[in-house]
Amino acid sequence: MYLREVAEYMDIPATNPQRFIPHRWLSAYDVGMHTKRMLPVYKVLYFGFMGKEDKALYKDPLQQLYTDYHVSEKAQRRIAFLHQDLSKKGMTESGKMRKSRVVKKIWFESQGVEMHLSVYLGVLPILKEYVMVFQGSQTLVHKLHDKQLEVFVNFLACFIKPEYLKMLPKPLVELDLTNQPLYSEIYIGKVAENLVAANPKHPVSVK
Repeated sequence: MYLREVAEYMDIPATNPQRFIPHRWLSAYDVGMHTKRMLPVYKVLYFGFMGKEDKALYKDPLQQLYTDYHVSEKAQRRIAFLHQDLSKKGMTESGKMRKSRVVKKIWFESQGVEMHLSVYLGVLPILKEYVMVFQGSQTLVHKLHDKQLEVFVNFLACFIKPEYLKMLPKPLVELDLTNQPLYSEIYIGKVAENLVAANPKHPVSVK
């Protein structure tokens, strides 16, 4: 209820948090899209589960979120009440640990989380497009083969120099992926590239 209320104040469509389904690995894309959109709402809501010292430390970033999403002063006062209510919430040890993990990810490690999300959202659509063709009710073999070739080339284009990629099956079959001169800088999506460029020394950027 509080999540939806905060989302309304920030003018972000509210939906329940989605879960990754291990046996449907491309669900990571849908979860990533949802999480990316709702991340500002999560940050505002889970601010209420921080300790006093952390709240004082992250007060300015919270205020910046209010400014970025044009949250009115009246709404900010209401959210402050929600934070007080959440801080008094009785929780089991398991619940406290779960809330602590979420706060750690979306506040203390926010840059790393946003970088990982951006990489997923930059690369996974390439693979999801093929899977949707493969799972079609009237999939034709020749169309599936063409789409598989297209997806494979697009995926290789993320880290292989363009001159080595030709839209012909035979050269691709003979392509030696252990040959280091083939490789170029890895493409991880425009949003992720901008985040990496802005945080070149971040552990995620280094990896």
